[in-house]
Amino acid sequence: MSYLVEFCSIDMNTVVAAVISSVFGTTGLLVFIGRTWVDARIKSDIDKVCKKELEAYRAQLSIETERSLSEIRRAYEDESNTIAADKTLFSEFVRLIPSNGMAINFLRNAHCGPFDWSHFRPINKFLDDWIGPEFEFEDVELESLIVDFREKARKFQKCLSSRTGREAHGLYWVANDFEFNHEELYKKFIEQSESSSVEALNAYELLVRTGRKKFKVVGNILPD
Repeated sequence: MSYLVEFCSIDMNTVVAAVISSVFGTTGLLVFIGRTWVDARIKSDIDKVCKKELEAYRAQLSIETERSLSEIRRAYEDESNTIAADKTLFSEFVRLIPSNGMAINFLRNAHCGPFDWSHFRPINKFLDDWIGPEFEFEDVELESLIVDFREKARKFQKCLSSRTGREAHGLYWVANDFEFNHEELYKKFIEQSESSSVEALNAYELLVRTGRKKFKVVGNILPD
């Protein structure tokens, strides 16, 4: 009888242990499965959110990139149009007053007479007609230089015309009595006329050299 009780006791312990082990093993498995499912769900949700945000970011980036490219293209077109307009204006200026023309030669060889004022006509036309925004360079440096030339040319024009008069054959020179009766004033006039002609010539040459450099002029041909 005692043997049977002992046998039954041992067997029940084994059974209980097995059951407990089985329960805890099943619970552990369920916990593991649950954790795995939760992790997978979290990862899936995170992937969805990240994918959605990434797509939104890409869309926004595409819009901003296209906007930036449009602004760059517009700025390039504006700059190209500005350069083309300045190039045309510079070409017209050089055509009106070429470096080897009679007006610039007049400045190079300026004297107080006798001289022909008609040789100065291209510069006179520039001083009289080139007024207004359509005759202004968009390029700040070129505009500054052409303004300087205008001022220097007008100074020379005013200086030379102040003491000269028209004589025979349509030529101009200083009145004879002025040279002999006002020697000091005559010398001062000669100095001023010569210095103002040099200033105007230098201003012109600087303007032309700068324009040729900016527009890459080869010889006397402006590039397209």
